[in-house]
Amino acid sequence: MFSQYYISDSCIYSDHVCETNYDIPIEDNFEDPSLSLRFLIFIMLPCSIIPILICTWCFTDIATKFWAFDWKVSRHYALCSCLFAIIFYSLIYLFPTKLETCDFPISCREGINNTIETTNYYYQMKECPQYNNWLTYDYSILYDYDEDCEKSEWGCCTISEGIFCEEFHKETYSYLENVKNDYNGYWSLDLKKKDEQGTNCPKIHQMIYEISLNEKPDYIKLFLVSNIMNILIILLINICLIYNHTQRYKITENKEDKEEFSRQNEILIGSA
Repeated sequence: MFSQYYISDSCIYSDHVCETNYDIPIEDNFEDPSLSLRFLIFIMLPCSIIPILICTWCFTDIATKFWAFDWKVSRHYALCSCLFAIIFYSLIYLFPTKLETCDFPISCREGINNTIETTNYYYQMKECPQYNNWLTYDYSILYDYDEDCEKSEWGCCTISEGIFCEEFHKETYSYLENVKNDYNGYWSLDLKKKDEQGTNCPKIHQMIYEISLNEKPDYIKLFLVSNIMNILIILLINICLIYNHTQRYKITENKEDKEEFSRQNEILIGSA
């Protein structure tokens, strides 16, 4: 049996490439995202709500000792933020992102009835690529590679592993045999080689892993960004409330001073 491999963040090896378990369907080799998602939601939901409540409590209870005025706006925003977090994480839990199981050929051989059978890398994405040379194109976009490397000393990074099988996988094995000795195709990446061997160039499995990982929702990043934004907005709202109250106090104080000054003048004039 020719070995088949899957590429996943859940793979225990450093290169994230593991041999598939042939006793189960290919897609079952990948970690069930709903299990890790449940754990994340269990942690993220209270960690999203608690900082909002603490920050609001600091202003509405502690700060009231120094600035005694109404904090309704702050409380209402905190309540809305907590409700939004509950609804948002509930939707993620109920409707998780579904991933397709895709394949990329490593090598090919003769199959039944003159067909071509391939040994593959399996990976998961939101939608499997439907066109050739997707790998170098998507990888270049991911890292914003757009170097004019063709005229450089060592040229551009290229990949050729499995490309032959990818290009001719819809043909017959007989056709493959006729053209394979003359085929020298490769895919080029818009990244300069640092040396003749191209030691800085990524391998196919590295490219597949990084692209497929980028396709998956980064809930940790979303959680951190949303929490930071909520805290900053609460701070801004309360700072504005304090500033507004201070300005009103100054205006009232000035008005009272003027009225007192006018009364003093009237008394002096009356006495004269």
